[in-house]
Amino acid sequence: MDYTKTVEITNQLLIDNTEWVIRYQDYEKKININKTRHENGRSKFRIFSPFYLYTSITNLLQDNVLNYDLRFLGQSVASIKIKHGGIIITTNNNKDASNRKYFGVDIPLRDEKWNSYKTKKFRREFSKCNSDKGRSKEHKIESALLSEFKKSGKKQKALYNIQPILLANSFFQMATPIKASLTEIDYVGAKGGGIDILSRVRHKDNITRLCVMELKDENIGSEPPRKVMNQAIAYATFIANLLRSRSGDKWYELFGFSGSVPNTLIIDVSIVMPYPQQGASEDFNSERIEVLKDTFIELHSLYFKEKAKLIGGYDYEFSGSLKEAMMK
Repeated sequence: MDYTKTVEITNQLLIDNTEWVIRYQDYEKKININKTRHENGRSKFRIFSPFYLYTSITNLLQDNVLNYDLRFLGQSVASIKIKHGGIIITTNNNKDASNRKYFGVDIPLRDEKWNSYKTKKFRREFSKCNSDKGRSKEHKIESALLSEFKKSGKKQKALYNIQPILLANSFFQMATPIKASLTEIDYVGAKGGGIDILSRVRHKDNITRLCVMELKDENIGSEPPRKVMNQAIAYATFIANLLRSRSGDKWYELFGFSGSVPNTLIIDVSIVMPYPQQGASEDFNSERIEVLKDTFIELHSLYFKEKAKLIGGYDYEFSGSLKEAMMK
């Protein structure tokens, strides 16, 4: 496929709709004001596997209440908030129904204290849960990959030299003003699509790059790797524009890098999909495309194969050009 057309379309949408420039600058300012409070709040309670804590740009914009999203198998099962120093956990009606349907946990929580008997029972029931099927298989795999990438010990990791980008020490999806499907790219402003996984990847030349990852839970004919890459490129093109915008240096720091955005910037873009059951895997030969002046994306693949099922995740092995590019 000619991916330069995808870049051109996305760039033009961002040129025609410039409201995002000020909006993301305001996001960055608010996040930098609030993130220390959210990190301090995060340290007041501990989350153990099989739970993971998520946040969002929306949560980090709020001043008076600290909000966190508690997930199991990538699915939101409760909301945690800190207000006036108290830690409160809540499930709404939709979460109650989903918790019963998918995990057999029927313990509604309405502003329960974190250390109450009922809350402890809620956490205990999820820890004993034998189900490995939530509402979305893709969300489950995403959560499992995030937890795998976050491991720090080299011996513990199936894939070295990769770390997910966190906000306020929590997993998150980076919001964009772009909505990208397999066939269309649209500008939708504040209701845009989120990047599945945003990570930092260290290459064999010891340079660490930002990596935009588009995840699919299947490798099928209707969603082939070449079309999935089209989505990833659209989101990566926005990130390139964001880092070259007036708030770019601040976002670069939020993404875990030190100093200013480099004069020559290369962003990795990778599909993340199961290894095909039939036929050879599709690669992209580290193709490099210029998005803006001195700003490039480099195309990669990362395929995963399930070695064993684990409650709360998978045991994986990986292949693909992104793995080959990483420092061993």
